[in-house]
Amino acid sequence: MFRIPFFTLIICIALTLITSSFSSAENAEAIPSPLKFVNQTCADCHSGATPDGGLDIKSLDVSLDNPKSLTNWTRINDSEPAGEIPPKDAEPLPEENRQRFVDATHSWMQGYQEAKFREVGRVQGRRLTNLQLERTLQDLTGIDIPLAIEMPVEPKTAEFRTYSENQTMSHFHLEQHLKIVDLALDEMFRRVLNADDDKWKREMTAKEIARNRERCREPEYVNNQAVIWSSRLEFYGRMPETEAKESGWYRLQFQVQALKKPEDHGVWCSVRMGEGVSSAPLLSWGGSFEAHNEPKVVSMDIWLPFSHLIEIRPNDRTLKQARFEGGQAANGEGDAQDLPGIGIDWLSLERIHTGPTQDDIRKRIFSGVDFKTVTGKDFRGRSIEKTAMTSEKPKEAIRRIIAKFADSAFRRKVSTQEVQPYIDFSLAAFE
Repeated sequence: MFRIPFFTLIICIALTLITSSFSSAENAEAIPSPLKFVNQTCADCHSGATPDGGLDIKSLDVSLDNPKSLTNWTRINDSEPAGEIPPKDAEPLPEENRQRFVDATHSWMQGYQEAKFREVGRVQGRRLTNLQLERTLQDLTGIDIPLAIEMPVEPKTAEFRTYSENQTMSHFHLEQHLKIVDLALDEMFRRVLNADDDKWKREMTAKEIARNRERCREPEYVNNQAVIWSSRLEFYGRMPETEAKESGWYRLQFQVQALKKPEDHGVWCSVRMGEGVSSAPLLSWGGSFEAHNEPKVVSMDIWLPFSHLIEIRPNDRTLKQARFEGGQAANGEGDAQDLPGIGIDWLSLERIHTGPTQDDIRKRIFSGVDFKTVTGKDFRGRSIEKTAMTSEKPKEAIRRIIAKFADSAFRRKVSTQEVQPYIDFSLAAFE
């Protein structure tokens, strides 16, 4: 398969045409005129241990399927129209020879390009990147969970992840893609069948988020505030009361003010999330803010995985840093060192969704279906209330829902013949 970055494709194709008609340079009669031309006119300067411009004519590969050879021929092909061949201080070329070289090179490269287009297409097929797959599934299903973090990190080519020649699609990738699709569908059905659409909010006082023991890394309780001082102590400012019972998007709000701030600026702070323990040291970024003497309310939407908690702390390394003995902070220990900090008056966490509402998802995908609260059994046999989809004509509803979803998934109108196997499968499972 032809593999060359797009920005060198046009030039490389032309060069490959010059050499694609032979497999060896040993037979001088078989070498096309462009190759003979550069050997005769350019080898004096572009050869040896230190060739001009790093281009060694003598080492040119006649197989233009070789990316390095293709790149070198591209440089040569571009240099002539730009007036760089020959250099200004060299003897000029006869116009007839120069034009023959330009015409032969152009014809050769154009022919190679057209041949490759016929072989692999003008644009090579490629798979969706992790982010593209995430956003496609979010658009189709209406969910908002960050699916890309569940997939392996993709390699980059020239700082991009979309070069088709370096996009692999192994059995492992296919397995991961199917796993993510299942995750998206599971979340979609959980959303539409959830009675309250994850409505939840908790408001906490400063005393509730402060420490409940003498030496630890949580904020200390001072003057009705949860106080965190400027320090390099790891996980200092963590708040166990904010630990997520379910993974999800949360709206974090709190009222904060600076304590002993510098004269010329406020106290710059960070909000991070993680498990907050040494066995899981990584913390993800939530946001930043600058605290001043006047209290202000800070609000941000964060993704908080299950069992992760929130850490809020001064994070300006130019400030004076507290020294805490034994890797834990004690009440009053930071205040005694006369350094900047912050005081939090209250904090609230509210479960939210950043995409469509539950009602929007139901209308988008399950239009014409009723959602009713029914009584069922949990895995222990206890009676519970749950939401169920109902229809007076369920088979017709299944056909309509699948056909509509297929149109969205395929990004076009899907024929009855194409969608029928999916309908048959669903009807068989329904019965």
